[in-house]
Amino acid sequence: MPLRYCGSIDIELELNDTTEPIAALYVGTDTGAILTDPSQKWSITNPTCHYDVLKIDSSLNENYTKHMTENGTLHMPYCTFISSLSTILANDSQVSISRSLSKLETIYISLYKKFTDIKRIKHGTDKLLNNFWSPNSGVAELVRDSYNIFNYDEKIQNIQLNVGSKVFPVYPIDSTASCLYELRKAMKNNFTDINSCNINSDTYRSNKFVTAFNLCKDSDSEISFAGYNTKNATMVLKLTTAGDVTNRADMLHTVLVAEQILTLSNLSARVSD
Repeated sequence: MPLRYCGSIDIELELNDTTEPIAALYVGTDTGAILTDPSQKWSITNPTCHYDVLKIDSSLNENYTKHMTENGTLHMPYCTFISSLSTILANDSQVSISRSLSKLETIYISLYKKFTDIKRIKHGTDKLLNNFWSPNSGVAELVRDSYNIFNYDEKIQNIQLNVGSKVFPVYPIDSTASCLYELRKAMKNNFTDINSCNINSDTYRSNKFVTAFNLCKDSDSEISFAGYNTKNATMVLKLTTAGDVTNRADMLHTVLVAEQILTLSNLSARVSD
C-alpha cells in the first residue's frame, strides 16, 4: 500500500467487555459445577504495532510521482470479508444474503445455539465467537459395527446456496462428511497439516462445525478475480435439519470472502466491489 497517497491510516481494535469473558472454565462435577473466568485475569500492558516499509528506488519513485501527477491511477486488488448474522426459526429455513459483489469467491457458514444446560456450558462453548455448533451435537450413537466404528443418526439433510438460477453445489450437502469435503475444497491449499484448522472428527460434530461454498470459476486457481458475479442475482441459503428443536440452530453466521479493487489517484481513493 503506497502510504504517500493514502493520507492517514487508522487502526481500530475492539476488545471484549470484561463482563463477557472469552473463555469460561468448567470446574467440579456435573451436579456441583461452577464457572470461573480465567480470561479476566489477563491484562494488556504494552500493545505494539509491527509493520514493514519497503523503499523503492528513487528513479522508480519519480516515475510513480509523474504518473500520479498526470492524473494517473494505481489499481490494487485486495481480499475482504463481509460478516452477517441471521436468526433461524425452523428446521427448514431459507436465509437471504443481501450483498452484491463482482467477484465473490467463498461463503463460509457456521451455526450457533445458546446452551442452558450447565454440563454443556464449559470452555467458553456458550459464546458465539467460539461455538460453531453442529446439528449433530449430542446425537447418540446408533450402532457400532464389527470394526468398532461408531455410526450416528445424521441430522444434516440439506444445505445449498442459490445464486440466481445457479446452485452451489449442484447436489445438496446432506451429511457431515459432505460439509467437510466442501470446506476442504474452499480452503484449497490452506487445509494441510501445516496450515489448517484445529478440528477433529468429534469436535466437528459438536462445537466446531464449519462448512463453505466455493464460488470460484476454477477451484484450483490462485489468480485474483476468479470469483462469481452476484451483482444481478439474489442469494438464498437453504438449510434443512432433522430432529426436534434441540437439533435446530438459533443463529446462522455467514462470512463472504470477495476480491475488491482499491483505485488510488492523486486526489482520491475509490473502492470497486
